Amino acid sequence: MYDNSVVIGTNVHEGTRGKVIYETHRSLSGEGLSFSNVEVDFRHYQRLARGIYAAARVNFGSYFGDAPKRYLLGGVDNWAFNKTQSTGDVDDPLIFQTQLDNSDILFNQFRNQRGYDYNTFQGRNVLTFSGELRVPMAQLLNNKDLRSNFLRNLQFVGFYDIGSAWDDLSPFKDQNNLNIEVIEQEGSPFSAVINNFSNPWLQSAGVGMRTMLFGFFCRLDLSWPIQNFEVQTARFQVSFGYDF
Repeated sequence: MYDNSVVIGTNVHEGTRGKVIYETHRSLSGEGLSFSNVEVDFRHYQRLARGIYAAARVNFGSYFGDAPKRYLLGGVDNWAFNKTQSTGDVDDPLIFQTQLDNSDILFNQFRNQRGYDYNTFQGRNVLTFSGELRVPMAQLLNNKDLRSNFLRNLQFVGFYDIGSAWDDLSPFKDQNNLNIEVIEQEGSPFSAVINNFSNPWLQSAGVGMRTMLFGFFCRLDLSWPIQNFEVQTARFQVSFGYDF
């Protein structure tokens, strides 16, 4: 872990921090249930002017081993009125049925992507980038005498997110897990690979407001998702807790 960042206000930092994590889980039964995980997280915070800050985060994670788990891309932490995408397939890590072993949910990890539902993309690997422009109003106006907790912590942000989750084929390749479909029939010697030209990257851009409300730090985001090169309908997301 490396950290030379300092907190200079609510949800406002300056400096750089980063960490590399490696963990391994070994099965005592020896039934091929062991797996490992590596994760790299890097963040930088830069003051641009009085009351204006830039923040950036890059996160990469990968599961491997006999029984690798999955990253679920989409949504935000502590999201109120949240929504989840579910394919209904047996391979969906969020489908729960009595005849299925649902223990993997303990090790699957969520990754934020504003403007999307939880589990929009999933895979053993994940790569995300988030950039924010943060404007704490109290610092911008140089007003330190605000008595209102709401106004003293009021902050406006502009942001851009991009990320992808995949299994074997990287989204940097022309053919990847998101844009090819393999068609084959049991017993037939023939199969076909179809490229549907889907964009393997989820993107979103938007604006948001942060402040303290009833003792909680609240986030309100208005996001425009960009999927398959098309800007989708804007959506609001209300969540709780500090940004990265």
